[in-house]
Amino acid sequence: MQIRSYRLMTYTQKPLQKHDPYRTPPKNYVQLLQHITRARKVDKLNSLVRQYHLKFDAVHVAAAMSVLPKLYEPMQSAKGLRPSKIREKREVPQRLLEQLQRLANEQVPRMFAREMASVTWSLGRLRNLLPQHGRDTATRELLNSMVKRISKDNSRLLYQGATGAEIAKLLHGMARLGYGNNATVNRLCRFIRNQPGRFHAKELAAVAWALERLKCKGADAAAALDAISSKAVELRLYMRPAHMCSLLTAAARMHRRDEQLLSVITEEAQEQLDSFKPGQLAVLVWALGRLQCTPKAELLAAVNSRSKARLEQFSSKELGMLLKGLSQLNSLDKQLLADIAAGLSKEEAVALSCRDAARILAAYVKVPDAGTVRDVDGMARRIGAAIHRKTHSVKPYIIANLLLCYSKLGCHAPVVFGLLMAATEDTANLTISHWLSLLQSCKRLGFADAAVSDSAVVDFYQAADKALQQHLLGAAAPATVAAVQAADVAPAQSLSDAEKGATGQQQPRKSSGRDGLWQRLTGSLQQQKPQDQAAEEPRQPKQHTLHFGPAVEVALLLNERAALGPGRPALSQNSVVYLADVGAKTMPDMTLRQIMMLLTAVLSADRYATLEEVRQLLVAAGKKLQAELQGQEESQVPWPVLVALTRPLSRAISKGMLAKQGVHLMQTVYEQMMDHVDQCTEKQLQALCDSMGIADVYHDALLARAEAIASERGFRLPKPNEWQAFR
Repeated sequence: MQIRSYRLMTYTQKPLQKHDPYRTPPKNYVQLLQHITRARKVDKLNSLVRQYHLKFDAVHVAAAMSVLPKLYEPMQSAKGLRPSKIREKREVPQRLLEQLQRLANEQVPRMFAREMASVTWSLGRLRNLLPQHGRDTATRELLNSMVKRISKDNSRLLYQGATGAEIAKLLHGMARLGYGNNATVNRLCRFIRNQPGRFHAKELAAVAWALERLKCKGADAAAALDAISSKAVELRLYMRPAHMCSLLTAAARMHRRDEQLLSVITEEAQEQLDSFKPGQLAVLVWALGRLQCTPKAELLAAVNSRSKARLEQFSSKELGMLLKGLSQLNSLDKQLLADIAAGLSKEEAVALSCRDAARILAAYVKVPDAGTVRDVDGMARRIGAAIHRKTHSVKPYIIANLLLCYSKLGCHAPVVFGLLMAATEDTANLTISHWLSLLQSCKRLGFADAAVSDSAVVDFYQAADKALQQHLLGAAAPATVAAVQAADVAPAQSLSDAEKGATGQQQPRKSSGRDGLWQRLTGSLQQQKPQDQAAEEPRQPKQHTLHFGPAVEVALLLNERAALGPGRPALSQNSVVYLADVGAKTMPDMTLRQIMMLLTAVLSADRYATLEEVRQLLVAAGKKLQAELQGQEESQVPWPVLVALTRPLSRAISKGMLAKQGVHLMQTVYEQMMDHVDQCTEKQLQALCDSMGIADVYHDALLARAEAIASERGFRLPKPNEWQAFR
C-alpha cells in the first residue's frame, strides 16, 4: 500500500496594512462609524476627524471620543523621554480632543443617554489633556448643556432605555471632572434607587466609587447606596476583586457600615484571595480597618502570608495602606515587619511620600517591642533620607506623626531636624495639639537637654514658645502682645528656689525659647486668683490674662513642662490652687484623658497634695471617674489612658486621700486592664506595677499576667519587696 505524505502547511503573517479592511474610504455613515471604532492609532483617528468632521452626527462624535482614551493611554507609558518629546506626543491628542469637544457641543440636542454617557466618561479619562483639568469654560459649558438635556421632561431620556453601564459612565466622568451638579446627581440617585435591576456588579462598584468622590449627601444618595448594597449582595457570585475593593473604598470613605455587605465581601474575598493583586490586598485590609470590621482570623492570616510572598510587588503607597489596615485590625505579623524592614534597609534609593512613610513607621510603633525587630533603625534612616527633601511641603499632622514615630523608635535620623525646621516655617497651620505632640516627641528624643544646641532645635523651641504663649493668652490686647514680644527679645529674669535661699536676691539668667514660656506661664498663674477670692478683692489690672477653656491644654503643658528644657522650678502653691479650682468647676465637661492630665499636673508635687482645693478636685474627679468607668462599655474605654490614670490615683491613695473610693477605682482599672495587658509596652507594665506598690493595692491576676509577659519579652519587673522604694 502506498502511503501518501502531506507537506505541513505553514501560515505566513502578512503586514498589518494588507489585512486592514478599512484602508478604503468610507462610503456611508455606517462605514464611517466602523472606521472610527476600528482606529488603532491617534493619527488615524485624527485624519478621520479632520477629513469627515462635517459628516459627523452625535453617534460618530461619541464613538470618536470613546476611542481616544484607549489610544492615548498607551502613549503615556513611554518612559525616558525628554519633556519636549512628551509635549510633542500630547499635541495631537490635545488638538483632537478640542475639536471633538466643539463637535459634541453642536450635537448635544441630538444626543441620547448613551452618547452623553460616552462623552462624559471620555472627558473624565482625558482630564489631563484639558485646560485646568476639566474646569475650563468650554468643558463646563458642554457639561451644562448635557445636564440640561438629561433633566428635560423629568429625565425621560434616562428611563427610555438607559442601562446601568451608561449611568455608571455618567457618574464616573462627573466624579473625575469634579462636576458635582447636585440636582443631576440626585436624579441619577433616584434612578439607581428605582431601577437597581439594570446594574451589574462592575457598574455597582463604579457608581459607589463615583458617589463617594462627588461627596453625595442627602436622602436620595443614602437610598441609592442602600440599593447598591442590596443589589451587590444579590450579585455576590459575580463580584471580582476589583469590584469588592471599589465597594469597600466607597464605604470606608463615606463611613457607611453595612454588616450584610461586609460579611458577603469578606467571605468572597477569602474564596478569591489568590486572584487579588498586591494593591487590592492593601485596599481590602485598609478599608476593613477603617470601618473597624474585623474579619475571620483565617482571612487575615492568609493576607499576611500572601503579602510576605509578594512583598516586592507592592508600591510604597500600597505598602503603607497594607500596614495601616493591619495595624488597625491588630493583625500585624512580626515576620512581615521584619521582611519589610530588611528589604527597605537594603534599598539604595527608596521612593515614597511622607504620608506613606508615616504609615509604615506607625506600624512598627503600634506593635509592642517592634522596635527590637532587626534592621528597623536602618529602615527608618533610609526612609528619612527618602523624604528629607520633601519636608518643606508636608501637612502639619504628617509632621507630627513622623516625629512621633521617630521619637518612639528612638531613631535620631537627620530627617528629624528637617521636620523641626518644617514645623518652624509653617507655624500658621500648626494647632495646639500639633505643638504639644511635637514637644513630647522632642522630649523623648532628648532635645530638652541643655547640651543640645542645634540651630533647628533652638529655632523650633522659640517658635513653640511664641505659639503656645499666644494660645494661652487668647485674644489679648495689642499692648499685651507687644509686651510678650518684648519679653521674648529681652533676657528674662528668673531665679531658682535654691539661688533665692543662698543670695536673698534675684540674679539675672539668660533665657531661651525653652524656658521663656514656662517662666511667663507660671508667672501668669501666680497672678491669678480663684474666682471666689477674686470677687472679694478689688480687681487690679493684669499684664497677662490666661485663657483656659476647659483647662486641659494648660494642664498638659504643666505636666510636660520638662519638654521645654531641664531644671524647671516646681509649681508654686498659687498655680496649683488655681488649676485645682478651675479643674473642679469644669470637671463635668472633661474626658478621662483630660482628667488624667490635670491630676498628674496637680499631684506632681507631693507637698501640695494636702491642700483643700486639691482635695475638692480629687473628690470631684473621683465621682466623675466612677461614673465614666462604670457607665462605659469595657471595649470603649481607652486603655492607655487607664494606665496613665493609675499614677495620680496611686499618689492620692498613698497620701491618705480618696480612701475607699480610690481603692475601688484602682481595682476597677485593674479589672478592665486584664483584657489589654497583652498590648502594653514595657514602660506601661512598669507603670502598672509601680502604681500597685505606691498605693498598696494589688491585683494578683494582673500582676501574674504582667510577670509572664515580662518573662516572654525578656525584661524584669520589680518584686513586691522592692516596691517600698516607690512609696
